[in-house]
Amino acid sequence: MIYDLSPPDTVNLYYLITRMLGIKGSIMDMNHDDELWILVIDDEEQFRRMMIEMLERNLPNVHTAESSNGADGLEAMKNESFDCVILDYKMPQKNGLQVLKEVREAGIETPIIMLTGFGDEHLAVDLMKAGASDYLPKNDLTPDAISRAVRGAIALRKSELRRVAAEKELLEKTLIGAVTTLIDMLGLVNPVALTRAARIKRYVHMMTSRLDMPDAWQYELAAILSQVGYVLIPPDLLNKHYEDAKLSEDELKMLSAPPSVASTLISKIPRLESIAQIIEAQQRPYHGETAKELMRGEETAALGGYILNVAIEFDRLREQGLERDAILEQLQLRHVTHDPDLLEALGSLHVDASDIKVKSVGAHELKVGMELNDDVFTSDGILLASKGQEVTYPMLRRLHTFADGVGILEPIWIKAPPADK
Repeated sequence: MIYDLSPPDTVNLYYLITRMLGIKGSIMDMNHDDELWILVIDDEEQFRRMMIEMLERNLPNVHTAESSNGADGLEAMKNESFDCVILDYKMPQKNGLQVLKEVREAGIETPIIMLTGFGDEHLAVDLMKAGASDYLPKNDLTPDAISRAVRGAIALRKSELRRVAAEKELLEKTLIGAVTTLIDMLGLVNPVALTRAARIKRYVHMMTSRLDMPDAWQYELAAILSQVGYVLIPPDLLNKHYEDAKLSEDELKMLSAPPSVASTLISKIPRLESIAQIIEAQQRPYHGETAKELMRGEETAALGGYILNVAIEFDRLREQGLERDAILEQLQLRHVTHDPDLLEALGSLHVDASDIKVKSVGAHELKVGMELNDDVFTSDGILLASKGQEVTYPMLRRLHTFADGVGILEPIWIKAPPADK
């Protein structure tokens, strides 16, 4: 399958959304439930020894590390994961406040307990503003005080992590829901456009994989959503365009609108602004830059728009019945020479017809994930789903409703692997 959009199997869409949010696993993975890892940073060796002894005496399953200066401590935090850091304020070269600021600027959010002189209340305020989790007067330390501070700082951090995780989960579900709704709406209103989106996404994947592009997920997501604007275009007009039939000025004007419509709709969804820019950029003039040049210039929208444009043109020519080599030749003959790396990626497209079997099923035998081999019409000739479209959960419910009502022309022909005869 090219992509899955139904509630029982949203793996591909889920993957694209989570990549966009930067989710690489459980946000709690960085913490230890059974063991504590604590770093002590202090220039006085005797004090470090005393602090480590108090920690090991009062905290079960504690492991400690130590640094004699802020630079080494910062390097240790960059290379290792700690549950808590105890940092002295008064140190030569860099004081604790300077180290604390550098730690936070480096994006390290480990809880840090600052050790200050007695009565440094104004300093304590500055430390808390800079990102300290707590502070303790160095001259008034007790084993109970330090263990309470460590436990409290870790508990506060875990609470914050749970809050952030909950927010990310909510945002993830919201984004997946919004994108799925847009795609399902496209499939219900214009099944031809949805099938087209699936093919374009496949071609984009081939090109981004060929060039090993970073963050390729955004180009694939843009490919899926690039056809949303075609809800406004009658399927008959879309077919005429794909068949390279002569179009009137009004029809050409209608066909020029969907990218801007899709971009406008998608830009209103939080975190999808860059996807909207890619979709909009497919209409920009191309001046002959290669994909690698655009990658080096970090021109994400321009690169994505160009890739999307190539994929759409390839798909349109293929739907006209041209073979792969003829399509590539046509693209090379255009007024602008296309990137040979992208064309080479599309040149690797191969479908072995012997691996594809066709069989007939009734409307109520359809299952999510099946691929239609022919258009599906109601008994009175209304197009419900187009050839090449995959059966999604909303589509299945719609087909069942029509089958039980006005009726559907059966049998329905689907593609099946050789083992499924």
